[in-house]
Amino acid sequence: MKHFASIFLVLLAILLGSRLAIAQEVVTSEAQKLSTKTPNLRILGKNNEGIIIYKFGKGVDIVEAYNSNLMLKWSQNLSIKQENSSIDEIFLYPDYSLAFFKTQEKNNTIVFAQRLSSKFKGDGSFTVMDTLFYTSADVNGRMKIIHSQDKSHVAMYFPIISGSGQLERVRVVGVDNELKVLYRQDVTFPSVTEDFSLVSVKAINENQLVFLFENYNRDKKKFGGEKEYLIYQYDGNTGFVSPIGFNLSKPVFGLLRMEVDNLNNQLTIASFYTDEERNEALGYFVESWNLESKSITTQQYQAFTPEILRQVVGGDTTKVITGLSSFQPKELILRFDGGVVIVAESEYSSMESENMPTFMPSAGPSFRTVNVYYFNDILVISTKPDGAIDWSNVLRKKQVSEDDEGFFSSYSILAMDGKLRFVYNEEIFYKTNVNEYIVDAKGISGRSFLFNAGTKELMLAPGIAKQISGRELLIPSFRNRSIKFVKITF
Repeated sequence: MKHFASIFLVLLAILLGSRLAIAQEVVTSEAQKLSTKTPNLRILGKNNEGIIIYKFGKGVDIVEAYNSNLMLKWSQNLSIKQENSSIDEIFLYPDYSLAFFKTQEKNNTIVFAQRLSSKFKGDGSFTVMDTLFYTSADVNGRMKIIHSQDKSHVAMYFPIISGSGQLERVRVVGVDNELKVLYRQDVTFPSVTEDFSLVSVKAINENQLVFLFENYNRDKKKFGGEKEYLIYQYDGNTGFVSPIGFNLSKPVFGLLRMEVDNLNNQLTIASFYTDEERNEALGYFVESWNLESKSITTQQYQAFTPEILRQVVGGDTTKVITGLSSFQPKELILRFDGGVVIVAESEYSSMESENMPTFMPSAGPSFRTVNVYYFNDILVISTKPDGAIDWSNVLRKKQVSEDDEGFFSSYSILAMDGKLRFVYNEEIFYKTNVNEYIVDAKGISGRSFLFNAGTKELMLAPGIAKQISGRELLIPSFRNRSIKFVKITF
C-alpha cells in the first residue's frame, strides 16, 4: 500500500505541475528582420481587428494587426495627406482610432487630428486642432498629447519657453473622442518661477487637466515644502486655474508620482521621503486631494518599518541599514478602496574598467571602460485608504548588464483579479529563464518559472511591454537582428 501511495503522490505532483505549467499560455509571432526604415515601435493595444502594433521611422508609418495567435492579419501604410507631416500619437478605440500629427508651414506648426477606421483608413478629412507659432524643431519633444482614463477627453499641451529659458505659459487644447474642440487656451500659473519645469500633466474625464511642476534647483538641505513642487488644476469648462494645496512636509527622495483616481474623484501623489541630512529614502508618503471639495483627504508620512528594512536586507544579518539609497519609485497603482500600491525598484549604474588581453607588445596593460547597469529587487508597499501601511513585500531579482542602458532588464507588470504579476528575465543572457512573481491582495507572493528564452530564441524587453487586456501581456523580443512579439495569457 505504501508503494501505491507513493506512486499516487508522484502522479499527483506531476499532474499539479502540469496544471501550473499550462496556467500561462505563451504565443510567439514569426520573426521579422529589424528595419532601418521603421526602427521604432509602439504597442497600441487591442481593438476589433486584433492586436495593433505601430512601427515608425523618418517619414514611414506602418500599422500591423495580429490575431490572437500572433499571426499577421494585415499591414497598413498610414498615408497622411499633409506634406512633411509626422505622427505624434495614435489612440485606439474598439472600432476606430484617433491619429494626431503635425506639419510645418513657414515658421508655424499646425497640429491636425484625424479619425480613422479600425483598419486605419480615413475619409480624407482632417481637423485642425491648433496652430503653434513655432517651428517643428521647437515643438518636437515639448508638445504632448494625452487622454483621460475613459478616453472621452484628449488634450494637447505645449509649454511656451521664453528666450531666457523660463516657462511663461502652457498652450492647451482639448477635444472629445469625436474631435470636437472643448477648449483652446494659453494658461499661466502665478507662482511658477524661472526655477520650475513642467514634469507631468494628467487628463481627467470631466475636461480637466492637472499640472505638476518641479523646482529643478531644489536642494534637500534647504527644503522649502511647497517650493519644491507646485500642482495646479485647470478646468477646461470654465478656463479657470486653481492651485492644489498639497502640504509636503519632508524632502522628496526620487521621483514624485501622481495619479488621478476617477473612481474616488481624487488626485493622489506618493513617493519616498528623506531629511535634510541624509542621501537615502527614510520612508514613504501618500497625499490625496478631493477634486470636488478641494481639500486634502489623506496625508500620511510613514518611516520604513524594521520589517521592511529586514525584507530588503534579506537573510544577511551582517548588514544594518537605516534607509534605502538605490530604490526608486516606479509605479503608483490605485486600489479600488482609495489606497495605493507603490512599486519601487533597486536601480543603479557604474563605470568600470577591465583588463583586455592583447597579443601585441605594449608598454602596459590595455583596458576598456564599460557602463554596468544593475536592476535588482522590487519593493512593493500597499497602503490603506488613510495612507497607513497595509503590507509590504520584497521580490528578489538580480540583473546585471553592460553598455545597454538596461534595455533587457527591469520588469513588466500586469494587474488582474486583485493580483499583480511581475514578469522579468532572470539573467541578462540569451539563454535566460523568464520568471514571474505573483503578489496577491494581502501581499503574499510566489515566484514561478514561465519558460526558457533560449529554447524559444527570445530576448524579452520588459520595459516596453504592454498589458493589452485583463489577462494578456504583450512583450517585444529582440534577438539576432530580428523582432518577435510574445503574448502571455494568464
